[in-house]
Amino acid sequence: MKLFDTHTHFDLILDKERGEISRERLQELWQRSQQADVVRAVHIGIDEKSNHQAVRIAAALPGVYYSAGYHPSHDMLQIEEIRRIHETARAQRADPRFVAIGEVGLDYYWIKDRDERVRQQEVFAGFLDLARDLEKTVIIHCRDGQDHDSDALADCYRILSNAANLPRTIMHCFSGDSRQTRRFQKLGCFISFAGNVTFPKAVNLHEAALATDRDRILIETDAPYLTPVPFRGQGNDPSYLPHTLKFLASRLQEDEEKLAERIYQNSVQAFGVHDE
Repeated sequence: MKLFDTHTHFDLILDKERGEISRERLQELWQRSQQADVVRAVHIGIDEKSNHQAVRIAAALPGVYYSAGYHPSHDMLQIEEIRRIHETARAQRADPRFVAIGEVGLDYYWIKDRDERVRQQEVFAGFLDLARDLEKTVIIHCRDGQDHDSDALADCYRILSNAANLPRTIMHCFSGDSRQTRRFQKLGCFISFAGNVTFPKAVNLHEAALATDRDRILIETDAPYLTPVPFRGQGNDPSYLPHTLKFLASRLQEDEEKLAERIYQNSVQAFGVHDE
């Protein structure tokens, strides 16, 4: 069985453990993941510093790719940093390990200011254009606010549906329900489920998984966050990905190995990489 972790943060995993990001510890972590059948992963950039680390991390680990992004919870007024991220991504275009722009998107969870939400939308649209120009997949972070007037998923859908020549798109750590799943799938989006789909009270995610077409479904850890049941509350890493697969196979009433193969092929397609 082969598994593909489509979204993980090796730097944050090691930082959470001991604060040391050495080649030896990276390789130890990746070896543990490979022993759990995780043979490929995408290490995700979230700001200028982590984007630079991503290049070094992916180079140290066979089967690991990287993305360049700017997390939407960061300050949208960091115009120069965002510009430099665009420039660096363009310079790295030919690197075969560089497979995606992301994570980028919308995060309204702590935001009530309308102008700040608009700035997020503008920056997000700019990254969509970058992904299209570079012919890279775009990895989207989208989280609603805590009030009823801050629907990030609706704004994300509007932006994607208005985009010209939408690139390959992954809805990372999908948080919507079955209706929203169907809407994003109609745009051609891949729907990626993290460990929180295994949480007993995550009924909307259980229903979303059931509504996801088999050729659109992906899995991820988003490590070190969202550790799946039965290890919830502990630190997460790619070696826990089989637990998310097992849950989905049970929920979808699919053979685990066949579902794993389907999801692996989806992941290869989602990032436009060659199978091995």
